[in-house]
This record gives sequence, C-alpha cells and structure tokens, in this order.
Amino acid sequence: MGRKKEVNYILVDDLCHIQCTAEEIAAILHISLATLKARIEEDTGEEYLEYLFKKRIVGKKSLLRKQWELAMRGDRTMLIWLGKQYLGQVERHEIGGIKDRPIQIERKIDFSDFSDEELAMLEKLGIGLQKRNGVK
Repeated sequence: MGRKKEVNYILVDDLCHIQCTAEEIAAILHISLATLKARIEEDTGEEYLEYLFKKRIVGKKSLLRKQWELAMRGDRTMLIWLGKQYLGQVERHEIGGIKDRPIQIERKIDFSDFSDEELAMLEKLGIGLQKRNGVK
C-alpha cells in the first residue's frame, strides 16, 4: 500500500478563493480527483463539495469587498455595476412613436430580383407575397 501524499490545505484554500475547479486543484496538487475528494473528506470530516463551496465563498466575499472599495472611492464603472447587481438599477433605451403612439413598422420585400419560377413557388406555397407587396 502506497504512502498517502499530504495535501497542502493552505494551497487548496487559496485555489478555492480564486474559484478553481476541483479538477484544477487536483492537477495542481499532482493527485487524482478521486484522491482529492477522499482526502478532503478524511482530513476535514466534511463532504468535499461542501468544503470547496465554503472556501470559494471566502474568495467571492473578498472580490466583492474590493469591488465595493473601488465604488466607494468613486469608480463610476463599479458604482454602476454594483447598482445594477444590488439595487435593481437598469439602463433604459426607449424609443417612442409620435405623441406616445406605438411605432408602426412596415415591411416591404423587394421581389424584383426573384425569377418567375421563384415567385410561382412562393405563390404555390400559399405565401402570396406577390399580391401583398404590389409585385405583379
């Protein structure tokens, strides 16, 4: 039976903080994913997914803290982004018609480049675009 390789949990935690996947962590530690899972569960008494989740949350909170600090120093981009994320703020792009009436959309298709066969096929399919668009 082989000797168990010691897992560097300081490194594992740091990798979780930067949102590495379990596969990436195992590769960096030069162990299999199955070994990583087993060792985390043996050494910590926690299910490996729960352990990784808790450690990733620490990284996410650190990132949010840095973003918040930037916003509080007046970074306009970060202020806008955080406002959208946490305050439900949105950018509105509104287009209006005349006197608050809906915009009328008119679609016209130019059939002048269609062959007689193509036009006949469209008519046969029941599309009837020739008559609707004034092409005879």
